[in-house]
Amino acid sequence: MRQRLNATNLLLLQTLCLIGGASGCGVLRGDVPATEIAESLPTPAKLVIDLASMEGPSQRRDWRPELSVLPYAEFDDEDDSVIVHNVRQCRWRSSDDYDVKHNDWKFRWEDVQGVDFIVVPFQDTPMLAHTMLSFDLGDDRHMALSIEARLEAGETYSPIAGVARQFDLMYILGDETDLLGLRADVRRNDIFLYRSKATPQQSAQILRSVLERCNQLVQTPEFYDSLRNSCATNVADHIAPFAPASLATDWRLMLPGHSDKLAYDLKLIDNSKPFEQVRREAFVSLKARQHLGSKDFSRLIRE
Repeated sequence: MRQRLNATNLLLLQTLCLIGGASGCGVLRGDVPATEIAESLPTPAKLVIDLASMEGPSQRRDWRPELSVLPYAEFDDEDDSVIVHNVRQCRWRSSDDYDVKHNDWKFRWEDVQGVDFIVVPFQDTPMLAHTMLSFDLGDDRHMALSIEARLEAGETYSPIAGVARQFDLMYILGDETDLLGLRADVRRNDIFLYRSKATPQQSAQILRSVLERCNQLVQTPEFYDSLRNSCATNVADHIAPFAPASLATDWRLMLPGHSDKLAYDLKLIDNSKPFEQVRREAFVSLKARQHLGSKDFSRLIRE
């Protein structure tokens, strides 16, 4: 079990994040009374000292079963192909009842047809959201990317704790039945799936950068950070070579519940119709629940 900030310092961080905003990749917690915050705040100097004394990120913890295995890739540049190891294909009956399964996927770069941008707003705080990518590998095969706080057994996510280096960072590569089915059916989230304007070549370059990042994290673990090393910031880094420079400084990266409007304004997704119509057409939660058991899941949620 990792060393943790005490409750007092977490309260200070909660106050700072309420002032400055915080994105995240999980379930928002907001159960600390304001009076307790006011009475318990430490000095910022003490907070800095406590943060500096925290142990570093690690691969060796008692991880939750679905987060216990990291993906990595082997590139074959002569064959222009790649093998992705540990693609997750969990099957969820509830948040506590599920089968964990991983497989290796092989494909050629010419198989990559496009990439979709996915936004999953937090239920109680829709200005915050989990953002994802999903890569079209042809033949109705999609590999989704979810960048998350890697939780230990018995641990729950909080974006406030995420600012305090309480979690490690994890890239999950999985099929859409796993990563979208979990959110649509088990967690009952709203899911918005947008086809990006990236060309097949650009999509392949984005995917390669994702796989290189996966390999990097296997070798050198990092802390998750709700503000600087989250799902939203990493997705932005991967698409930055093909996006306007204003992406990096836009306030909507800090409040990723608005990131689909940001993508619309930057012409990264379809902007030929009013945004409200584009967003309405991107809603796939009901279709995901309806077709969850189908082998054609990825195709059916897009129809």
